[in-house]
Amino acid sequence: GVLFSLKFDYGTQRNVGPEYLLKEDSLVSKIKVTRLTGQLQFLLQFWKRQVLSMDFHTVFIGFQNQPVRLPDMFWFGGATTIRGYREQQFFAQRVGWVNTEYRFFLGLRSNFFVFTDAGYFSREVPARTEQFVLGYGVGIRFPVPLGMLQVDYGLAKGLTFREGKIHFRVVNTF
Repeated sequence: GVLFSLKFDYGTQRNVGPEYLLKEDSLVSKIKVTRLTGQLQFLLQFWKRQVLSMDFHTVFIGFQNQPVRLPDMFWFGGATTIRGYREQQFFAQRVGWVNTEYRFFLGLRSNFFVFTDAGYFSREVPARTEQFVLGYGVGIRFPVPLGMLQVDYGLAKGLTFREGKIHFRVVNTF
């Protein structure tokens, strides 16, 4: 199967406060903000109980005639983006990543998988930075009374086995 989503937000962000403080910090009272997020997911079944999942993501944040400030950037890393890293370890205004999982189904809703997460990000503030990040590992998903429990063990590129991260998530839909 294939899933595609694209979201575009455009609006005005207001900076409130005493005028002298806004000028002192070089802030304008209104800033035009653009945010674009996209996702493309492919699920390919190879054998009866094995599936390859490839999930591509992108985020772009832009301010008109202003640098994107730290609190307004996209924060990522961890269980829902690039596993093997701390939650929200990275921040940027331009981000792209792919989550690749090879899943072995253990039951109707349970699976074991190996994964590789790779990403790229760039930002202008606090200093111009571009970086590639890579995480890989294993995980398992199974139903619990609250929803689906996902447990992943991820390693960031260059880390030893003892420095890996364990990610826990409970996913539920209504």
